[in-house]
Amino acid sequence: MLNLKINHTPRDVKVLTDQLIAGIDGLNDKMPITGTVTFATGAASTVVTNAKVTPTSVVVLSPKHVNAQGVTYYYTAGTGQFTVFHANNATANRTFGYAVF
Repeated sequence: MLNLKINHTPRDVKVLTDQLIAGIDGLNDKMPITGTVTFATGAASTVVTNAKVTPTSVVVLSPKHVNAQGVTYYYTAGTGQFTVFHANNATANRTFGYAVF
């Protein structure tokens, strides 16, 4: 909790600033990781790397291109990455947006 006074010393301002920064950092740690991934043609899996991904992460994919609609996939999450397993075919532009929670 922030403790506000009428007359602030430089030390008070520093403490308040540190508390605000810590609060913002705490929120950023709880925000989902988002991005875009395109499945390579002729590949049966695609690896997405991000240092915030953990083995307990939940990954949600959403098609961003018509060629991505109806694609069947599953994923495994690990430390610093998740792998999406999908059909190995010649269809290009299988692009998805993703969120990791």
